Amino acid sequence: MSRYVAEAIGLLAALAPTLEQAITVAAGKAFVILDGTLLRIDRVGMGSGYDRAFYSGKHKCHGVNVQVIADPVGRLVWISPPLPGVRHDMGAARIHGIIDAVNAAGVRAVADTAYQGGGPAITVPHRRRRRDLDTGRYRPLPANQKAVNAAHARRRAPGERVNAELKNWKNLRTIRSSPSQAGQLIAAAPPHDRSYLNSTTGWERLSFKQSDSKPSVWAASAMACVAGAGLARARVHVGDMVRRQ
Repeated sequence: MSRYVAEAIGLLAALAPTLEQAITVAAGKAFVILDGTLLRIDRVGMGSGYDRAFYSGKHKCHGVNVQVIADPVGRLVWISPPLPGVRHDMGAARIHGIIDAVNAAGVRAVADTAYQGGGPAITVPHRRRRRDLDTGRYRPLPANQKAVNAAHARRRAPGERVNAELKNWKNLRTIRSSPSQAGQLIAAAPPHDRSYLNSTTGWERLSFKQSDSKPSVWAASAMACVAGAGLARARVHVGDMVRRQ
């Protein structure tokens, strides 16, 4: 049974779009939201300090860093492969090629201050001003900059909601597989979301029923097909399911 599960997860992960496909989708949007989030993981080896790379000092726990691109209404466009949790969001975005891709394509992206210096295509809020030497406190922002930051936060809110929805998946709330297998698990979950987009392969927006919004329906179907006829037929079967929606 575990082999069937592993093959089904690999199949579903293969349906996830590449960054190039996601940028093509993003180019048709007014803007996209770029954000990073930490997915907790509890299967990190402690020997020889291997776990240190996965420990996030900000969240005080072990995890993996994933970069998420969402559209203005809060629909997932792309999720990156995982990196160790110690990695900063800006560094992770550069490693995945997101910064170069959005700037080269001219895709407008809004992000938080972690992406400061990401290029002309990425808009970030105003940072806090330097400390006052007399009081030791940060100087307050002018009223106009506070208003800009408030408007910017409203634009980023749908992206924060996407991150929260990802963690509603039980298998992503705390990843209980090894870091080497976390990438497929992360890639396999989002395609089952009823708001997932992949226009580059000819699929339209998936409009699942509420009862079909959990991964069990598709995973069970894929696993049944894998068990009966192998991975190649299962891939065709799931593709037919998508096109019939």
